[in-house]
Amino acid sequence: MKTCKEMRNDAWNILTGSKWGWKLLLNGIVLYGVMIAVLVALDCVFEAAGMQTWESFREAQREARRSGVDLAVASGCEAVRMTFASVFCNFIAYLFQGILAFGLATTLLKCVKNENRGWFAGAFGGFARPLEMFWLTLLMMIKVILWALLLVIPGIIACLRYALAWYVKAENPGMGANACIKRSSELMAGRKFKLLLFGLSYIGWYLILFAAFLVMSIFIEAAHGGDAEPNLVSNLVAGSAVVVTVAIAVFVCIYAAIGQAVFYRDAKAEVDADCGGAE
Repeated sequence: MKTCKEMRNDAWNILTGSKWGWKLLLNGIVLYGVMIAVLVALDCVFEAAGMQTWESFREAQREARRSGVDLAVASGCEAVRMTFASVFCNFIAYLFQGILAFGLATTLLKCVKNENRGWFAGAFGGFARPLEMFWLTLLMMIKVILWALLLVIPGIIACLRYALAWYVKAENPGMGANACIKRSSELMAGRKFKLLLFGLSYIGWYLILFAAFLVMSIFIEAAHGGDAEPNLVSNLVAGSAVVVTVAIAVFVCIYAAIGQAVFYRDAKAEVDADCGGAE
């Protein structure tokens, strides 16, 4: 495979030499927007129906304790209703996480292959197979958790082993969840440490982002944390710091995401070449 620097250069050239950065951002915003809208709408429906999840119930208990009031313990029927509501909410959340991951992986693959046709429609392909998106999300999470129960290191290794599963699914929509995970494991065989080093090679950009967050926090604290009333200048400075920080965060996230798609492209090409040579 290429070196980390060479793969980062490929990702940089794709990001800066084309309009794919804007396309990725647009798809991400739309997909995230749809997911958040559905979750917010679900929460509103539950609230209107007088239903609670265990999470909202615990939050209500915390708020009550702050006010010096103790809420009654949930009864048997209430506990059952909250359990069903929690399971349903988690199902919807994992479902849309899978749809989101599939859509972004599809867009990233089109990005590294420079396929301009169907880049926006392809991002919504997960809606055609929602249960498959849910099952792959859940199966990956279960496997990682089971490995993490042993020790932290096996959990990290499992994350690296399954890191390319969504790219496999995006390139082969009809492939089952187990097959996608198995294919990702094959692609990552002997390359897990390489992917870890590749991720760490972005450390300079992450430090820039961290510094931007610190500067933003300082400006916001200066504008709103003192005794003096914030004025127009301080608000403008704080607002500008927020805009710049968000822009840097978006740029770094897209840059790193394209880099991982480049890693998948190169790993797949190498594995396919080895298989072809073996035949």
